[in-house]
Amino acid sequence: MIRVYGLRYKPDPLKGRLSDLINACMVKALQFPPNKRAHRFFPMEREDFYYPEGRSVEAKKKLMHLLFE
Repeated sequence: MIRVYGLRYKPDPLKGRLSDLINACMVKALQFPPNKRAHRFFPMEREDFYYPEGRSVEAKKKLMHLLFE
């Protein structure tokens, strides 16, 4: 299941296009049936987000690796 979090006003205009893109990637990478949409959108208010400081690409990759490990 793919979860997409975003500000309430931002994802709505793009939701259909994002859904198609996510679905196409899941069909190609995971052999999902084209009509199975295994993702959800979670629109949230601005105060629900914390905006961290920017990090280097290397630091972000290290974090992702550790999270999946």
